[in-house]
Amino acid sequence: QVALRARRAHALVRPLSQAAINQLTMRAATLALAFAATAAGLVAPSHANCLPGGFCEIEQPYPPELLAAVDLTVTTQGLVLACDSIADSIVQAQSQVVAGMNYEYTINTMTGLVDCTTFVPLYSAFNTEPTSQCMVDTTEDFGPDFCPKTSAAGPMPAPGDE
Repeated sequence: QVALRARRAHALVRPLSQAAINQLTMRAATLALAFAATAAGLVAPSHANCLPGGFCEIEQPYPPELLAAVDLTVTTQGLVLACDSIADSIVQAQSQVVAGMNYEYTINTMTGLVDCTTFVPLYSAFNTEPTSQCMVDTTEDFGPDFCPKTSAAGPMPAPGDE
């Protein structure tokens, strides 16, 4: 247990390898492409029935733009998912149309439930990088025992630990 924590702490402070930087760049490009397609009307947005400025619940199957935003957060925050997939690890999610898209979601991880808000700008006039803020909540039930029954309920490796 102590060795695992020490390894995770070490993983958070080590510099990113060129492969990790390339992977993050590809994920950011995929996320930007998904949002550009949504903005251009090529993809039906997950918020089609929501009023601008209000949050709407997102249900499974989760749209690709949400999965891309969560994937980017998991990667950049060094989170270890409790379930087999990102979709299985999302406890709840909602979206809000602003000068881009706000996603609020809760992720089931091995260290607790992680509540995040990710802002993804839709227009190039704004900062084009998605930004996330997350807080860990260990007061609620979390971990593999709380994955959907369709999931094999096993931890996914942290980026770089595959």
